[in-house]
Amino acid sequence: MKAVQFVTVNYSCFRRERLLNEFKKYDADHDGRISFAEFRAMLEGQGYSEKDIEHLFPEADENKDGFLDFEEFKRYLNFQDQHPAELTIEQVE
Repeated sequence: MKAVQFVTVNYSCFRRERLLNEFKKYDADHDGRISFAEFRAMLEGQGYSEKDIEHLFPEADENKDGFLDFEEFKRYLNFQDQHPAELTIEQVE
């Protein structure tokens, strides 16, 4: 039982650290949040269209302040993990 808990905690810490490193990579101006321009640069590099990006950012920006903080970024990536990238805006509208 303790071994399973230890592995779970270490995996969670590893995943959080990895996500934080990704967040910092895309936070180009190092202000602790990701702007729409930084979000666009992140997704354009992955082949998303401008239309897709304009649709996805407001969904990821839960508090509607125009930026993604780390928690919003983390939830956005977890959502993307659960929904395949092949699902495009045209398919879900």
